[in-house]
Amino acid sequence: MLKAARFLRPAHLTHGHHGPVTGLAAGHAWPQYSIHRGELHAILLRAVRERLGADAVREGMRLTAVFEDAERVRCRVRNVAIDAVLDQDADVLIGADGLHSVVRAHLHPTEPGPRWNGIRMWRGTAESEPFLDGQTMILAGSNSAARFVAYPISRTAQQRGRSLINWVAEVRVHDETAQDPDWDRIGRTEDVLPHYAGWRIAGLDIAELISASGAILEYPMVDRDPLPHWGIGRITLVGDAAHPMYPIGSNGGSQAILGARALAAELAATTDPIAALARYQTARREHANAIVLANRDMPMDRIIRLVTERAPNGFARIEDVLTPTELAEITTSYRRTSSAVSPPTPTS
Repeated sequence: MLKAARFLRPAHLTHGHHGPVTGLAAGHAWPQYSIHRGELHAILLRAVRERLGADAVREGMRLTAVFEDAERVRCRVRNVAIDAVLDQDADVLIGADGLHSVVRAHLHPTEPGPRWNGIRMWRGTAESEPFLDGQTMILAGSNSAARFVAYPISRTAQQRGRSLINWVAEVRVHDETAQDPDWDRIGRTEDVLPHYAGWRIAGLDIAELISASGAILEYPMVDRDPLPHWGIGRITLVGDAAHPMYPIGSNGGSQAILGARALAAELAATTDPIAALARYQTARREHANAIVLANRDMPMDRIIRLVTERAPNGFARIEDVLTPTELAEITTSYRRTSSAVSPPTPTS
């Protein structure tokens, strides 16, 4: 799949021109990949149909209820196209149905809703001239007020001498109605631009980038508290259904992929699906839950808060504001938490 994909590999992360290298450039065993989410979905869909058959994915089905006994799981789904209800029996049910997971609600019916941190997000993509070296991710500002993230996501655009930029605007707001986690809300350019009036980032015109975007999505930054278990018996969770986290540190999709890998390995290694689901949960839950909590206080935000307090009028050298020891202490803990990877092979 990777050979067919048009991934980019960002090599640098910059915040105020003082960021580290990332991925292979930082000595890691794996690169940092950036790709348009829609293209990644298409790649995965194509791979599933090639490996499991053209009818392996049925669209327009909405899960409404779950029933389980010792021998099977029964899923009640609604075909939204024809407004028909049908039941589907299976050996196991893997809830990969995201933040508002029906499967999670079945397992934890008294759990409270998503946890909002007061930040409103807008996200879009636009093609532009490359900024800096064409493979740099920019993080500017602070989540105490407003922050802006931008990075290229298309190798195809790069080969044409252009950049397809994914950008995220994060603004702390005081409107309680902004916490409604509606993922289909279309944002408005005029709501985003005022928060970045006067911002100047070398090589990147924020106002021009936002204005050149097509559809802009708008939603709150939310997560959920870690669960004591992801499933019982023949049911489990994966991805955002299991561990929804703030979209910081590129860990949302990454942890879902690692979870899917561990789950597939366990299921392939045994004829006992209940035991496989239990081993998967043991391998992944504690680690993923730790990242959920770590994402609530990212090192980058702590660094920016300290810099803002100590050098409100700017600075020339980061070393004049934070010592190397302080920087290391702040970043090492999160790096250790997020880089721990569960074994690729199942336990015996």
